Amino acid sequence: MAFPRGEQYRSKGVKIGTGCRIWGKIDLHYPSAITIGNNVVLGGQSFIISHCPIRGTDHESMKITIEDNAWIGYGCIILPGTHIQKRTIIGAGSVVSGECLSDSVYAGNPCKFIRKRNRDEIIRTFLLIKQGFVVSIPSINPTRKITKEEITELFQK
Repeated sequence: MAFPRGEQYRSKGVKIGTGCRIWGKIDLHYPSAITIGNNVVLGGQSFIISHCPIRGTDHESMKITIEDNAWIGYGCIILPGTHIQKRTIIGAGSVVSGECLSDSVYAGNPCKFIRKRNRDEIIRTFLLIKQGFVVSIPSINPTRKITKEEITELFQK
């Protein structure tokens, strides 16, 4: 199943790109405030929350953006006002709020920067997602070869 649960959220107004694996849940209070890019993995028991009684209904402060090729681990909570940039990994159980920079690993409660990712790791993770091998160890050697076009697309800014 390449797109579990995604269609139900897309039909409610959440903007979801192609090739995503939505194993977690998305709060539908403000579905138009949520944008999910291509090839994003939302781990099981994770939750994207689109409302906050403290922020009221200010849609600008409620926006949640998850850019292409991000990988959100099991049991994460994504809070309103979060922006996860391209090719970022969020560790299991993290509570995410604010900006997560591209090509990085973040984890914890509250979520904090752990380290930058190197190009080889990013390509391995991309291959695993494309093949449907979404596992917890991104160092497994995938059998599918990545094309030059896919690498170009992966690293576009």
